[in-house]
Formats: sequence, structure tokens, C-alpha cells
Amino acid sequence: MNSTYIDMQDARDSPAPLASSYVWRENDQKYEELPFLEVKEISGAGGIISNVLDYAQWLKCLIHETKPFSKAVHKDFRTPRFIQSAQPDLGTDVSLYGLGWLRTTIHGQVVYWHSGSTFTFAALVYWLPDVKFGIVALANGAGTLNEAELVLVRRLLEDKLRISLHDRLDPKLPPDLSADLETSRQKERARDMQRDIERADDILFPDRPKHPSPPSIKPDQLTGAYFSQGYGPINLFEEPLSANSDETILVANRTELTWAQQWRLHHVSGDSWTLHGKMLLGINAFTQFHAAEFKIGVDGKVAGLEISMYDRSGGVNESTVLF
Repeated sequence: MNSTYIDMQDARDSPAPLASSYVWRENDQKYEELPFLEVKEISGAGGIISNVLDYAQWLKCLIHETKPFSKAVHKDFRTPRFIQSAQPDLGTDVSLYGLGWLRTTIHGQVVYWHSGSTFTFAALVYWLPDVKFGIVALANGAGTLNEAELVLVRRLLEDKLRISLHDRLDPKLPPDLSADLETSRQKERARDMQRDIERADDILFPDRPKHPSPPSIKPDQLTGAYFSQGYGPINLFEEPLSANSDETILVANRTELTWAQQWRLHHVSGDSWTLHGKMLLGINAFTQFHAAEFKIGVDGKVAGLEISMYDRSGGVNESTVLF
């Protein structure tokens, strides 16, 4: 593996050229080149800079159980630790999770797989130990590239297993539309997420009054620096909701994060606000929303900002954080 790195500068100094990443900007009807991300701090979860030829060597090691690992270590790699999803989905069976690999079955064959992205690049890896077959897909763009890779990977996998057209993902569809079904389901999930974002106030505050009460403190007195030991600093400033609006929102640009993002707080009622999280790199879209509440001290001044961090995609209540 001569073209694999963890450090971005090492990759830049290598003789091999680095692929550029792009995102499609619908408003401008053109692709925009994205900057390289330094992701060394998340290398425990990924962050590898490589190519498909190098990564295929890693898959050969896993599939054939070769050095530098012993047979016992390879067995440990393949041993599931918990149930990742109890519901079959998109042609796969129940999904288990072990040491960095998801395990399921497709057409009766055991499959280990994982996907990942940095909002600028995406990777999807499948390997089938019983038939000694693996696939590596890497893509250079932001957005739904994992879904695009999945269409290609599933086609190659079903070709390898010689699955008849009738028995592929959806036998009711013509062969050339089978892949379209896979992407349509992914798009449906994206539409559901977008619909929830638009209904954020209803989801977070279903019992809010019909006529909102004003905040205890004027928005311009809520601006300034806040800090959480675990989540770091934020600096709130006022901004008009839009060019033609008198409504004010509170904004924090969190560009110090690996995944740079913007927090936008919209007033709901009283001291309750809805926080919308928007990625600033790559997809440049709202991807999350949380309930927020400004805490007022006995002196009548703002004492903190409390945010209920809930991961809606995974259904996990992370914590309630006080800044």
C-alpha cells in the first residue's frame, strides 16, 4: 500500500496526484471545487487518504485472513458485538456490528460492509468472505455519493453472485429500473428529513401557544460568547431572517469544528427557540434541529443557553448541553 496516508501534508507531498472534490450548486447550475479537509483528529473513525488499488490490498488481507494478523485476530474482526438494525432493509437482512464492520446477508451470502464520508469524499466497501469477493468504491463529491456508490456496488455484487434479473432488488421492475428503486428509497428518506426540518417547531414544541409570548430578554441582549466544556465555544450574533424580513434570528458560525457548521436560532415562544444546524462545507444544507432554551438568572440577565442534543437519524438522545 504505497498510496495510503493519514496526514494530508504527506498525501500532498506524495508523487501521486490528489483527486479534487466537487459539489453541485443548483442555484448557479455548476460544480464548485471544494477545499481539502484535514481530518487527522478523527482518524480513529476513518480519515484514511488512499485509492481503490491500495484499499483492495487491505480487502485481500481481510478476505483471505493473511498477515499481519493472526487467524484469531481475523476471527475477532468478523465477530459481531451488537445488533445495529433489527429490521431488514433494501434487500439486506438484520444488520450486526463488530470491530468497524457491519455484518448482514444479501441473497443468502454473508456480507461485511461499511460506508463513510467527509462531506467532500465518500467511500463504500463490501466484502463477501465465502465467495472471496470484495468491492471498493470511492467518490469525489459532496451530498448523496454513498447512495450513488451503493447502486454500482449492488449491481457488481449481484453480477458476481449471478442473481437472475427476476430475483434482484425488485423483480417487479425492469432490470434497468432496479437501481432507480434503490436511489428512490434513499431520496425518500432525504425528503422525510427535509419535511421534518420544515416542521421542526411542531415536532419540538407541539404544545406551544398559538400566539407566541415574547422572550424574557430582547434578542440583542442574548448575543455574545457562550461556552460548554464538552462542546466548546459559540458566539451568537443577530441577523435578519431574510433580506425582506423584520424578524431577527441568532446565529453562530462554528468554523473551528472538523465539520464546519452554522447554528441558526429561531424564536418559538418565551425563552424557547429552535436551533437549526447547517453544514457550511459540501452539501451546505440544514441537516439537524434541536430544542433550545435561554436560561435567565435571578439578576434578570441571560445565564446560559440549554440545548437538547437529539440525533434524529439514529434516534439517540445525546445529552442536554448547557453553554
